[in-house]
Amino acid sequence: MNPAKYSYIRLKGDSMIKLFFSLTLGLLLLSQNVFTQQPVVLSLDKAVELALDRNISMIQSQNNIDAANSRVLAAYGGYLPTISASGSWMRTDNKRVGFQYEGILIPITFSTTTNYFTTQVGASYTIFDGLRRESNLKRTLSDAKAIEQTALRTR
Repeated sequence: MNPAKYSYIRLKGDSMIKLFFSLTLGLLLLSQNVFTQQPVVLSLDKAVELALDRNISMIQSQNNIDAANSRVLAAYGGYLPTISASGSWMRTDNKRVGFQYEGILIPITFSTTTNYFTTQVGASYTIFDGLRRESNLKRTLSDAKAIEQTALRTR
């Protein structure tokens, strides 16, 4: 290794200890502002609001309400028609170089191309399903109300 190529600061004994303590003291003085906080004055309403916002039971109950409302929306979706569409396409290329007639090869080149297109569109609507949709909707609505009441009691 060429000493002229790299410049190193070499510290020995007391110099190393002085550098360590001066860096440590400097970091402590700089970090004093970071670790010391001013006291925060909270009103009762603000403290209750913070507690409700960070309470895990309240967060869970709000998530349960959101899930119940999603199930109600899905139950309303049972009253909508179902629409579907599909399509397909197929292409066949046949190339023939020649054919035999009575044992004689006749060199004729021809090709055929065939395209097939298929499309289908459908719609369906359930008129009567044994009152299953109505029952499902009533059940999800009552479940949503029960979950909302549970959330109010949790609060």
